[in-house]
Order: sequence, then structure tokens, then C-alpha cells
Amino acid sequence: MLGGIAQRSDLNGDPAGSDQEHVISAPAVPRILLDAADVPVATLDPDGVVTTLNPAFSRLCGRAPAELVGAHLTSLADRIDHPVVLDAVIGVLGRHGELEQVELQLDSVTGTSRRVRLVLTGELDPAGRVTSIVVVGRDLTADRRHSVIDHPQAESGASLAATLEPVLDAAGRDARLRGRPVALIELDVVDADLVVEQNGPARARAAMNLLVDRMRQQLRSHDTVVRMSSSSVAVVATDLGDVQDAAGVCYRLLSTTMEPVLVQGHAVALTLAAGIAVDDGTSPLELLTTTAAELLADASADGGGFRVVALGQLAQA
Repeated sequence: MLGGIAQRSDLNGDPAGSDQEHVISAPAVPRILLDAADVPVATLDPDGVVTTLNPAFSRLCGRAPAELVGAHLTSLADRIDHPVVLDAVIGVLGRHGELEQVELQLDSVTGTSRRVRLVLTGELDPAGRVTSIVVVGRDLTADRRHSVIDHPQAESGASLAATLEPVLDAAGRDARLRGRPVALIELDVVDADLVVEQNGPARARAAMNLLVDRMRQQLRSHDTVVRMSSSSVAVVATDLGDVQDAAGVCYRLLSTTMEPVLVQGHAVALTLAAGIAVDDGTSPLELLTTTAAELLADASADGGGFRVVALGQLAQA
């Protein structure tokens, strides 16, 4: 809270019980403390217009503070999320400051996009009227993107499905809700055993780790990369326009091997192959993983490149 008197309630609108936190007569937070905080925080007027924010909130939105102050909260979100953001603002006003929570897509002026969660609550005057709205943000995309799962044995379609199921399940729900396709891109280093034989296990391992770092740098903020083995990764790319968008993400990943990876001055040449299954969120997860694995096997047999297939209703478009 930045000031005022409020009672924290659950997200269903029921008053908080004795086991929940109450905030009473919270003093205003000094501006210097707000600016130094790592947590993204902004305040809105009762109409939902940004009045103040800290640098962390500016970074979360990917916009300069001058662009945010005076902007309505809905203007920061993807158009499809406008109604839910507006409902959250109205909910705070209508229920006199109780907590509201919303997830939305934030698009920066540079074209990057990220999924965030905003928690809103009202600051009340002594008469119980909402005088301002406090917004606290969390970058969900960063949370998901930095999760790395090491499964050296995950090479079959079945084991891959078990590894990626939580990520793919969430991406599929998002694809159905937003009407924006999702792609599973499975990538592997071609002739990985030969790379180890020619360069030694330690150098090959270091080269492949550096290659994964290169690939991460080529991903959009809302793509998720999962390390599957010493020589393979899987990427879940969301918020795509069509199959060509998925191919574009994959092309950027394949371009990371155009130049050899340098390990302590030694150049290690690597080649990637990829299989891409693109879906509208309606296909079974097992179909996505087995399709991507089969396409990867075809691309590897051809010495690299990628193969792509559209599933679900996209296959009929």
C-alpha cells in the first residue's frame, strides 16, 4: 500500500478471515523507497489513468515513464485483454478497494511482448471512497522463460510429453483463449556423438551450453525454452500469427550455428535440425510431441534444417 486505510480481502470478494493479513492506516511510502523497489508498482486515479510509477514498473512495460504517466491502464495491454483489465479497475471501484487480479499481455514499443500478472487494490479516504488505485505487477514470462529442465533421457515422444506437459498445457489454453497459435519446436545438434568424438566431452559440452545461450537470446520474451538433453532443447513459442511465424522463430534459432562456437579459443562447428508442430490449442499434447519428434528425425536424417506441420484446425486452413 502507498497510503490510506484498506482491508485485504480474498479474490472472490469475501472479507479476509483472521488468518489473513489486514492493512490499517498504512503510512505513505516515501518516494525514494518506491523508486528503489524492485517490485513493479504504479498508482492510478479512479478513472484508471497512471499517475505515478517506479522504474521497475517502467521496465515491466518496456516503456519510458513519460509514456506511461497519463495513459489508461487498458492502453498498455493487448487489445484482447482490454475488457478484463477494465473489469479489474471497475471491480476495485465497485467493491471499495478489495483486491482484484488479472493476467494480460503487455506489448512494448520495441515489439517485445510479455505475460504479466497485475494485482490492484484501492486506497480509501475516511468515508470509504476509492481515491486512487495501487497496481503491483509480476513478470510471468520471465518466470517461465528462465525455468530450465534437464532430462538427459527425454528422447522419446512419451517422455518428452511428460517433461513439457505443464508448459504446453498452459500454452494451449492461451492459444484457445486468444486465438493465436502455439508451436512446439524440438531441436537437436546433428551428429552430436561425432562432435564429442572430435572435440572431447568437456569441450563439446561447453560448446553446446553456449549454443543454448545463443538460442535463448534469439527467443521472444514470451517463448519458453526447456533443456531436454546435452544436445537438445524444446521451445514452446506462443502468440503466433500463423505457421510462417513459427518458421520464423525456428529460423532465428537455426541461425545461431551459422558461426562456430568458440570454447577457449577453439572453434566448434555445430549444426541444428528442428521439427515444428503448430497448433491452435485443440490437439492432444501427445500429438504435438510425437509430431515434432518425427519431423526432427526427418530433418536430422537430411543433415539439418527444419520440417513443419500444422495441426488442429490450422491443418484445414
